Amino acid sequence: VRLAVDIVLAGHAILNAHVEDARGLAFVTEGTPRIPLCSLERKDDEHWHRTVEEERNTPFARPLGPLVRVVHLASAEQSDLVVTMHHVASDGATAVRFVAELLAAMERLHGGAEPAVEMRQLPPSLESVLPGAVRGLWGRWRTLLVTAAQLARAVVRAPMKMPVERMAGCGARRSRLVCRRLAAETTAARVATCRRAGTSVHGALAAALLQAVAAACGKPATARLCLVSPLDMRPLLRPRPADEMGLLTGAAFVVEDVRPRGELWSLARRLRN
Repeated sequence: VRLAVDIVLAGHAILNAHVEDARGLAFVTEGTPRIPLCSLERKDDEHWHRTVEEERNTPFARPLGPLVRVVHLASAEQSDLVVTMHHVASDGATAVRFVAELLAAMERLHGGAEPAVEMRQLPPSLESVLPGAVRGLWGRWRTLLVTAAQLARAVVRAPMKMPVERMAGCGARRSRLVCRRLAAETTAARVATCRRAGTSVHGALAAALLQAVAAACGKPATARLCLVSPLDMRPLLRPRPADEMGLLTGAAFVVEDVRPRGELWSLARRLRN
């Protein structure tokens, strides 16, 4: 596992870097400590869940880096890998690709293949590979106008905030992971239902989430809420980076008036659009 981690990270400089702020925030590869790998005996089928919650509530080392750490829960019958990545240098797609490359490297090494490391430089900045429409002076003005319009809409239609039960300092805050699994047949049926309703899975999940939040806010009629959705920027970048690991997402937000017991599918169709 240690060798496989080193092989994958050597091929993606952005994940093998740390952040320095001596002359402004910058990613630096030279002098980055080795990525932590903790190997533990796997105790039961829920050990990974407890480890994930512990990892997500453990801050990264300061100064910031390395930006990845791995926990290996090993047993003779089954093993689990828990990978924690800092959001400053990664997104969901990066995490999926990292785990896929890690498993592939472990399989090659287990089969007796010689370790092969492809060294790459830090990728170009996101600003340098954005579409031409948002680059240069006119592109900056265009981006500024779009952002200003979004902020104006948010001010005019200011969303409500969820009630605060109790204030907690940063050190006292903890997040949790709730894991739910759907069978393949159930998933396929839900996808088909979304398509028949004229929406997407994202639209349906977002609508259900907003209705649940509206109910939690204690609003029997209508709650004005804001939904923020991540957008994968990779298909829009020109040229498309060969090394697609990193934080390559944007965000879109929409403000909706939501009724806790309103019609789900009409809301899902609006969110899809």
